[in-house]
Amino acid sequence: MLMEIPQLRPACRHSDSELLITIDTVEAARDTLDSYRLELLADLDSRGLTRELGAKDTTELPALRCIWLLGSSTSTTDAPSPRWW
Repeated sequence: MLMEIPQLRPACRHSDSELLITIDTVEAARDTLDSYRLELLADLDSRGLTRELGAKDTTELPALRCIWLLGSSTSTTDAPSPRWW
């Protein structure tokens, strides 16, 4: 299941004040998402899923996943195809 990202208005369509409010909102959302990402990775590791998914450690997992997701749309990839994801 992938989370949907809402359509974002182009920056050129914001007023000056909207630009400032929007960048503040984006920064706050980014901080929240970064914290949540770390929490998810820690839980994956504590459950032993990191190794089960083919990564040697939690640091390697996002890189492997990115390579696999990008490579799955092309036929030329050396990325391992994990059991699930």
